[in-house]
Amino acid sequence: EKGTVATSPKSATSPRSPTRRRHLEQQFTKSNNSTSGGRARRRVPWSFVWIQIASVGALILLTYLLLVVSNAPVVLRSAGSLVVFGVFLRFQIGEEIRRQRLDRI
Repeated sequence: EKGTVATSPKSATSPRSPTRRRHLEQQFTKSNNSTSGGRARRRVPWSFVWIQIASVGALILLTYLLLVVSNAPVVLRSAGSLVVFGVFLRFQIGEEIRRQRLDRI
């Protein structure tokens, strides 16, 4: 028949065949149904959440005290704010530098 291509059983299992592709997609879908975005969900302990909240609160308070309440010159207040940010965010900044993602800093 015109327009019909005969396929052998060997070509049906080749990586590019629609049957093989569909089979691989089904396996991938089944294996990832229980995860979100390919990652397993983890439970975050409440102690970690409270530590993060306390850290953000301290960062906000110190920044406020340095920039608003302080009578120091603007240059010193700005430098103090950068030091406070550096102390609180040192691990995040170090990780972004290690990954060479300087646009995220």
